[in-house]
Amino acid sequence: MQTRDGRLLFSATDLPDYLACEHLTELSRRVAEGEPIERERTAMSVLLAGQGGRHETRYLEGLIASGLRVMQ
Repeated sequence: MQTRDGRLLFSATDLPDYLACEHLTELSRRVAEGEPIERERTAMSVLLAGQGGRHETRYLEGLIASGLRVMQ
């Protein structure tokens, strides 16, 4: 979802996202319209963010080690 010329434009994934979670659609709309989204930082969210970051780092390192060029 994005905003162009003051109008919301929807992507193909916006419909299944809406069917799965109306709250996700509301957050996506707010982001598309430039509204700040405040996120609650819980111990679990900090843990998951750390795990995700480490996973991404290992994955990129593996791609580079296999000889692929990674643009960042």
